[in-house]
Amino acid sequence: MQEDTQATKSASASATHASSHAVKRVFQLLDYLAQGFNSHNLSELARQTGINRVTAMRLLQALNAEGIVSERQDGGHELGLKFLALAARSLGASDFNAQCQKALQTLSRQFHVSAYHVLPESDNVFYLASAMPATPLTTNIRTGVHVPFFAVTPGLVIWAYQNDATRHRMLQEALAKWPGKKASLATLPERRARILNEGCAWSFSEFDQGINACAAPLLDAQGQVRGAISLVAPEVSFPDESVFRQSLSGALLHSCHQLGALLTPS
Repeated sequence: MQEDTQATKSASASATHASSHAVKRVFQLLDYLAQGFNSHNLSELARQTGINRVTAMRLLQALNAEGIVSERQDGGHELGLKFLALAARSLGASDFNAQCQKALQTLSRQFHVSAYHVLPESDNVFYLASAMPATPLTTNIRTGVHVPFFAVTPGLVIWAYQNDATRHRMLQEALAKWPGKKASLATLPERRARILNEGCAWSFSEFDQGINACAAPLLDAQGQVRGAISLVAPEVSFPDESVFRQSLSGALLHSCHQLGALLTPS
């Protein structure tokens, strides 16, 4: 029995090593092509990468079939559009998140509020990032949490800007999971009209006692909602007063518009 266990462990370790080695070879090959070298000369490729010719040929054929590399007119290979598109999306997302974090910090400092970047996730929303003011605030929301869309202000604004089919699905899923919320969920269509009219959603001690919030959507060039920015603070520093509301919502909508211009349509 002990010998069988030891044999299983050895086989597992060998498989892991082989898999890791295969991945390493793929990345060596992609790095070789990314530097502008031509795979037409397999002998030179093998010399520079340490990958033997037969293995290199097999990997190139597999990568070509997946669109990760593509054939050149001279018979060699280059990085394919699928790989380049994946890299572009990754870099674009990284740049967008960096710009979004700057916007959160600016809004937090300007209005002494907690600022959050929130993403849609089925019938929930996900708090991805935040910026906090120097003074501590009392709120139950933390980054990394998932919350039902109807239970927070950014969730309402994300729901409001979804298409008809998605809004209907989100409502039906919410009703199935939380039947006790039927009465409050029934008021959402009317509330949506106000959100679309103002371009943002407001809550005053609605979800957390003594905590007020305003959220606006992040819309891409096609008008699809990709997330929201939410500003939250105790009511003492977040008054339900017209001048403050205009100032805060104006800055928030401006930031969301600028960030939306950076979003690539999905």
